[in-house]
Amino acid sequence: MKPPITDFAVVDPQGADITEQMFTGTKLFIIVYDVGLASKSNMDKIRNLIKSAEAHKNIEQMILTASSAAEVEAFRHEQQLPAPYNFCDKTVLKTILRSNPGIALWKDGTVLANWHDNDTPAINEVLALAEKP
Repeated sequence: MKPPITDFAVVDPQGADITEQMFTGTKLFIIVYDVGLASKSNMDKIRNLIKSAEAHKNIEQMILTASSAAEVEAFRHEQQLPAPYNFCDKTVLKTILRSNPGIALWKDGTVLANWHDNDTPAINEVLALAEKP
């Protein structure tokens, strides 16, 4: 049986492959596979989550998207999202999480939780999951 995601690759805005970095440490991904189609109804909650996570240096937050750099910059500015962004294939992002946007918490490459934007977690929930051995 093949795993559902076989072509996972992440590149930074300069085009460098940073895929291996996704599998070390605790990552809080804001997945926005298409910024033009992203629901904006819960952006306040997502923004607050990102800002709260910034105080916890052991949790790296980032936006993963398949949109262009120009589209993401405009979206981040419009929504005031302070997280950096990186790029991943749209189909891969949809395989990880169908909602647009959605939140995923990984620790050393293991998926701890996925949330639809309607269920954006509080930082305490994220920390509790991230601190489990």
